[in-house]
Amino acid sequence: MQYIFILGREPELSTAEIFSLFKRLKIEYKVSFFQKETLILDIIEKMDTAKVMAQLGGTIKIAEVKKQFGKIESIDFKKEILNLIKEKITDKKIFFGISAYIGKFPTLGLQIKKELANQEIKARFVSSREKVLSSVVVKTNKLLNENGLEIIIAGDKNQIWIGRTLIIQPFAEFSERDYGRPGRDKFSGMLPPKLAKILVNLAEISQDAVILDPFCGSGTILTEAMLMEYVNVLGSDNSDKAIADAQKNIDWLKLKNCKLTKCNAVLLSKCFPANSVDAIITEPFLGPPLRDRETKENIQKIIDGLTQLYYASLNEFAKVLKPNGVIIMIWPVLQQRFFLPLLEKMTIMNLRIESLFPPAFQQFKTQRQNMKKHHIAIAHHIVLAL
Repeated sequence: MQYIFILGREPELSTAEIFSLFKRLKIEYKVSFFQKETLILDIIEKMDTAKVMAQLGGTIKIAEVKKQFGKIESIDFKKEILNLIKEKITDKKIFFGISAYIGKFPTLGLQIKKELANQEIKARFVSSREKVLSSVVVKTNKLLNENGLEIIIAGDKNQIWIGRTLIIQPFAEFSERDYGRPGRDKFSGMLPPKLAKILVNLAEISQDAVILDPFCGSGTILTEAMLMEYVNVLGSDNSDKAIADAQKNIDWLKLKNCKLTKCNAVLLSKCFPANSVDAIITEPFLGPPLRDRETKENIQKIIDGLTQLYYASLNEFAKVLKPNGVIIMIWPVLQQRFFLPLLEKMTIMNLRIESLFPPAFQQFKTQRQNMKKHHIAIAHHIVLAL
């Protein structure tokens, strides 16, 4: 079966997360299409979309492909979508919406509604000011209910897929865990739960693996890992407040299987045994907030300080990681053009850099490079392994 994945704000990161999760879940797939926010996969066996979406942080919608076509100008979209809607017809009113991730169809929905009315079929067309329907619009307008559907149009001018949305990202749950948690510090520990989940998936580790976040802050990575049923989760931080906030959030979610330790990341090997951790997943201190008015000298001072912190921390990470252990670590890009000079130092610390993308994905390099111009700070290689 073919599935359409509608990707989040950073499509490459979302795509890499899907590949990593499928590797862990042993889901075999072939990439059929990738462009901007759309990834289409041919999956050998029928996929449990609810299970997959529950594990993902960077995917907005998953749809099943109903039809695949050639060139866009040869398609009678009105006819094809009418046929899909008629599959849902009961004695109840039909609710439908259209999200076009390729092309413009400003009147298509109203044309279809008019045709349904002519056939005495009660229908409501759900529209939005945006070209595509958000997950919120899809849910609040009951488009995933028994008598509702969202139609997805995706592809390019040479190949088109029409699909039906099966499931959307649980945005309300993410929002509650982000803004409703009791231990929240707006000056630190602001990693969104969605991104934390992505980072955990990128590690490609089994659920009994030992995970450590040595800059745990308010515990977002820890709690997301436990919600994903990881059972050996460790957190440490140099701040008493961070440890207290993390514990509040863990208790609030009624989670277990986490041990918190006050520890400076640059002294990590004094707090944790050597060769004891499978994966270090962390967002360290990223530097002070910038206002786009900093001088080059001020930026360089920040770079020097962060480089020193990260270099010392990475040295300690290498000591506590097991052989072939993994590091997933966020690094800042300052003012979209200044990078930390750490990559060349990896081999000195007995670390190597691995690609997030399988070899078969290389054919989509052009789309990836074009996307890179619009999405700053996407790292193609952020998994660091011993």
